[in-house]
Amino acid sequence: MEESSSIADVDRAAYGELRDSVVFIQRNEQLSLAIENIKQSLNVARNEYKNYGSFTFEEKARYDTLLAYSVNSLLWMFQKLTGATEMTLYYLRTNVI
Repeated sequence: MEESSSIADVDRAAYGELRDSVVFIQRNEQLSLAIENIKQSLNVARNEYKNYGSFTFEEKARYDTLLAYSVNSLLWMFQKLTGATEMTLYYLRTNVI
């Protein structure tokens, strides 16, 4: 299997026993990138919150949608990574928050 340029830049020794698993490394790097993108989006949203009161109705809807999408994405990642099959509010409060 041919390595992509993004895998060539990765410190494969950091993956220990999985250092030869190109598929695992690619997926892990993609996950890390997705989490970083969500983090950046939430930082922008946090900085813009001070202006929320002056937002138009449409801007508020877009802002709220961005936050809902980001939180939903993080919860979906948490569920997939931990194998949690039941994501109740009680479960989230006791295990995530």
